[in-house]
Amino acid sequence: PLLLVRGFAFNVIIYFIVFFIRILQKQQAKALEVEKLKQEQLQAQLSTLKEQLSPHFMFNALNTLSLMTNESVVKEYIDKFADTYRYSLKHQQKDTTLLSAELDFVNSYLYIIKTRLENAIKIDVSIDKTILNSQIPPLTLQLLAENAIKHNIASAHEPLELFIYNTDKELVVENSYRPKISVGHSG
Repeated sequence: PLLLVRGFAFNVIIYFIVFFIRILQKQQAKALEVEKLKQEQLQAQLSTLKEQLSPHFMFNALNTLSLMTNESVVKEYIDKFADTYRYSLKHQQKDTTLLSAELDFVNSYLYIIKTRLENAIKIDVSIDKTILNSQIPPLTLQLLAENAIKHNIASAHEPLELFIYNTDKELVVENSYRPKISVGHSG
């Protein structure tokens, strides 16, 4: 009986030791998980801060550039560039936007393109004012215009013609067709 009591006491002690070790392991695992979540939260906050700083830095740089010149053409180019950047930041997560806002954006974008290509592109935007409150996916018109420019030859001798207009039932982006033999990287 004494040996049986000692064996039982020894087993109870071992059981409690194993029980407490498991409790400590679970506490350590929870503490590690909490630390991991804190680390992920800090990383998310840092990413958010970086996203906020990047546009802030860009707009400050553009404002400084605008202040450094007295040339109205340069100031207007910087303003149009800032408008396109601001619009793309504001609308990148949206599903739709007003056609009027999209047209303002694409006009700023096309101003930049026209400045770069000069007489190598002719642009005509003619939209009926009665449809300006219609909804459209953001950046749609810009993407179509960019593809027309990227995939077609444009020269002062034979300018690329780009038309944006509406019919009774649809919005149309149309361009002259003179495909490039090879398409380089956009950038």
